[in-house]
Amino acid sequence: MNLPEASLTQPGMTQLSNAINSRAENKAATPRAVNDLRIELEALIDKMVRPRGNITIYAGQNQSIKLPADTITLTGVASTDGGFFILSHIWELVSGPNVPTILTPALASTQVEGLIGGQYVFRFTAFCSSEETASATVRVSVTGLQHRVIAPLSQGRMQLAATSLGRYGIFAGGSAVVDAYDESLTRSAPTPLSQSRNSLVATSVGRYGIFAGGTWPTIGGSAVADAYDETLTRSTPTPLSQGRSDLAATSVGRYGIFAGGIASGISPLSSAGDAYDEALTRSTPTSLSLGRWHLAAAPVGRYGIFAGGASSAGGSTAVVDAYDETLTRSTPTPLSQAREQLAATSVGKYGIFVGGGPSSGGISAVADAYDETLTRSTPAPLSLARRNLVATAAVGFGIFAGGRATHVSAVADAYDETLTRSTPTPLSQARDLLAATSVGKYGIFAGGRGSAVVDVYEYIGIDP
Repeated sequence: MNLPEASLTQPGMTQLSNAINSRAENKAATPRAVNDLRIELEALIDKMVRPRGNITIYAGQNQSIKLPADTITLTGVASTDGGFFILSHIWELVSGPNVPTILTPALASTQVEGLIGGQYVFRFTAFCSSEETASATVRVSVTGLQHRVIAPLSQGRMQLAATSLGRYGIFAGGSAVVDAYDESLTRSAPTPLSQSRNSLVATSVGRYGIFAGGTWPTIGGSAVADAYDETLTRSTPTPLSQGRSDLAATSVGRYGIFAGGIASGISPLSSAGDAYDEALTRSTPTSLSLGRWHLAAAPVGRYGIFAGGASSAGGSTAVVDAYDETLTRSTPTPLSQAREQLAATSVGKYGIFVGGGPSSGGISAVADAYDETLTRSTPAPLSLARRNLVATAAVGFGIFAGGRATHVSAVADAYDETLTRSTPTPLSQARDLLAATSVGKYGIFAGGRGSAVVDVYEYIGIDP
C-alpha cells in the first residue's frame, strides 16, 4: 500500500526520531526521546528549586621562605551554609620547579617537604554535602642559595687553585690535571699544567686565566706560570720573578697580581710581587710591606687587597697591602685580628676577609670588610670558626665554605652586598684545602683533602 507522508493536515507515514531538540514537523518522537527529555527537565527543575550550599574557601596567605629551609605548612579553611557540611578536602600541587611531598593532603592543614628554589602554586579543594565543590590557590616562593652536587673532578686532589674565565671555571693543580666547567656545568679536560704542583694560586686578567707558583716534592718552590685563554688553549708566560708557593693572587684593572709566598719549607718568606698585564707581559711592582705566606687576596673597586698571613718575624700578621690600577702600593688599616690561612672574595662594593687563625694553631671566625675607599668594617663573624676555607662570589653573594675547625668542616657562610650573613646548605662533604670559583650564575667548590666532589651554589630569586 502506497501511503503518503504524514503532515500536520494529512494522515500518512511518519518517520521516528530520538531527537529532543528538533523543530521538524514531519517526524514522531520515540519513547527514548520522551525519556531523555524527562531526564533533562528533572535536572533543570532540580537545579532551579533544590537548595545549594554556598562554599566559602580560603587557601591561606601567599608564603615565602629562604633556603636552606625546605618545609612549609599549608592551612586551608572551608565552610558552607544552607544546612550542608564539608565532606572532605584535598591539597594538590598545581605548578612548581619539582614535586615536593604533601604529607597529609586530605587534611585542611598539612606540611609540605622537599621544596627547592622557585615558585609553587598549591590548590585547596573542598567537597560539600550538597555535591558542590570549590577551590582556592596559594603561592609559595622559595629563594636563596640553592645547593647541588655535579660531576666530580676527573681526579681527586687538594691544594689546587681555581679562577673563572669567559664561560669557564677552571680548576688546576694538586697534580698537573686541569678540569673546566662551562656555564651549563659540563666538565671538560683542557691541556694539563706544564708542571705538576700544588699550593699554587690563580687569577684572571683580560682573556687569560693564569695559574702560577706552587710546589712539588721534587722541585721546591716553583716559578712556573701557565695561562689558559677563552678557548682553554694553554700557553706558558714568563715565570714569576721568584719561585714560591702559598702566595696569593687577585686582579685589578688590567693586571693580575701575584704576591707573597715561601720559596721552600726552610727559606725566608717572600714579599715579592709579580704583575701580568692583558698581553701576559710580566712586571714587578713594589713588594709587599711584609714578607708572608698563607695570606689572602681579593679585588674591590680600583684596588687589589692582600691581607693577613704568617711572617717570619712574629707569626700571624694583620698587615694589609693594597695595589691600585697603576700598581702603586698603599697600606690600609690592618685586619682587626692577626691571622693566616684565611679566605677572601668580593661582593658588591666590599672585599671580605674571613676565618683563619694564629700561627699557634687556633681558629678564628672574624670577618673584616674593606670598601672601595679601603675603609674597614667588621661584619658578623662566621657561623663556625675555621681555617683553610675557600671563597668565591656568585650573583650578589660572597660564599665561604669548607675548612678545618676542630675537624674538617662542611659549613657554608654567605655575605650579601649589605654584608648581612646567612648560612646556606653545607657542602655535601666536609673538607679543607679545596678550591672555588664562579662561572655564570654558579659558585663552584671542588676537590679538597681526599676528594673529587664538586658542590655548586646558585642564587634563586623571584622576578617582581
